[in-house]
Amino acid sequence: MSSNKKFFYIIVVTFLIVGLANTMIFTYNFKNYSIKSAINQAISLANSIKDGLTAKMVDGSIANRDTFLNTIALHQNISNFHIFRAPTVVKQFGKGFSKENKANSLEQKVLNSKQIETKNNRKI
Repeated sequence: MSSNKKFFYIIVVTFLIVGLANTMIFTYNFKNYSIKSAINQAISLANSIKDGLTAKMVDGSIANRDTFLNTIALHQNISNFHIFRAPTVVKQFGKGFSKENKANSLEQKVLNSKQIETKNNRKI
């Protein structure tokens, strides 16, 4: 094999390896960016819902919260979410609906620490 062909094959293999590495890096970074973006949108939406429910409590129209929550879910294209009450809210306003009092272990951790926690259930 001539040295020109060897050089050509080395260059082609190098470009293929670099191209594959770039594709892998791009995919990894895009996945991480997408996850961070989804987390930021979820936090923003959670804060909007919290503020809306707080305003309904102050106004005394909290009994109509199902309409508010259903509208949020419909317009934001949300398939599933639930509301739970912190012990301080239960103390001040009562237990609320039965579906609002079930907090899982992650939610209990958030209530206790008062820090945002995220959990990615997707394996990609």
